[in-house]
Amino acid sequence: MGCSRTTILCLWLGLYCFALPTSAATPLEQARKLYETGDQQLEDYELKQALASYQKALALFQKNKGTPEEQAQALIQIAVVHRELHGYPKAQATLKQAEGLLATHPDRDLQIEIEWERGLIEYESGRYAAAMKFFEKAAELAKHPEADVIKRILIITDAAMVELEAGHYPRAKAWLDEAGA
Repeated sequence: MGCSRTTILCLWLGLYCFALPTSAATPLEQARKLYETGDQQLEDYELKQALASYQKALALFQKNKGTPEEQAQALIQIAVVHRELHGYPKAQATLKQAEGLLATHPDRDLQIEIEWERGLIEYESGRYAAAMKFFEKAAELAKHPEADVIKRILIITDAAMVELEAGHYPRAKAWLDEAGA
């Protein structure tokens, strides 16, 4: 087994040597890592840190030609954080930006998330009728065979909750029946 001169010198001097990576992460890889960090921070309810991570990821996606879907997803997550911080106008404006990206690059799953998030914003703002319009649209989009079934059930559950709070018990039951179907 051959050793390089550097390895022998390091061993002789009692130094620890290690291999350095030959290339650093690309800006898009950094953006994706920041996005994942934002997801973890949001899960831990570290909202301001999550917002900063998502915003940095978005900036890198935009500067380095990340896909429109990556940019839209980052915008949606920024809107989620704004909603959690009760910044409803900022959340709505951010969702509008995401929707603008999807106008030229349609993505059903991201459109579902946008409509669902809009419903949550309206619900938290006490505008139940408006919330229901967005939940209905999200649930309809989520009926597609390739859509995420769990996401659809969560949307339906949110819709039922809004109907319950509005005192529309038969409609709430109908939503819950649909979730069980």
